[in-house]
Amino acid sequence: MQATRVEAMSGWNWFTEGWRAFSNSPGMWVVLVLIWFILMVVLSVIPLIGGLALALVSPGLVGGMLYAARESLDGREVQVEHLFTGLRDPATRNRLLLLGAITLGFSVLMAVVAAVFIGGSMAMFDPMQAGQAPRIGLGGLLGFLFVLAFSLLLGMALFFAVPLVMFTDSRPMDALKASFSASIANIPALLVFGLVYLVLAFVAAIPMMLGYLVLLPVTLAAAYQAFVDIFPDSVTAEAQD
Repeated sequence: MQATRVEAMSGWNWFTEGWRAFSNSPGMWVVLVLIWFILMVVLSVIPLIGGLALALVSPGLVGGMLYAARESLDGREVQVEHLFTGLRDPATRNRLLLLGAITLGFSVLMAVVAAVFIGGSMAMFDPMQAGQAPRIGLGGLLGFLFVLAFSLLLGMALFFAVPLVMFTDSRPMDALKASFSASIANIPALLVFGLVYLVLAFVAAIPMMLGYLVLLPVTLAAAYQAFVDIFPDSVTAEAQD
């Protein structure tokens, strides 16, 4: 799937489309977010297997939200069942679960490498020596920089990966590569997108975090619009299907 390059201000325009998608069915969007949150909480409290299951199904739930965004932007009504669209079709579900497994693997690798850096730095600390405070030396700094850089690169690889798998039948690794290339080509637009999100996230956090009931669907719908703009061939493929 060939990516195109868009203007920097597209990052702002995506949020305006995200707001349009939300305003078409605000009540249903809030319901979807609450169901998603409840599922996350329930899975999170299940020892061991719950966290693994959450990591695996998260791309499918994100795909469902993106599907709801597509329906809303096309003028159709958002429904609760849209949240599980990505997990209903066996072929799509398997690809999204594999994407979740790959993402989990990368996350574990990042955590292990960071722990090695930070652990080596903390090894210089002797808890038996009075008055000595724990120090995070060069290893700790390198670990932090590694996590920051790796998280950024992983985010670029994931930004378009879910919609590529969801809407174009791309294989997970192909989707990750295409997403990373598209993100590199559109850094100015994604930078604007990120800055707008940071401002909105600050505002959303003020009323006891309740603003995230709006910000989450707006952001996901904005991400779907970004996908449509940067991968216009995906719209043609959907129309042919």
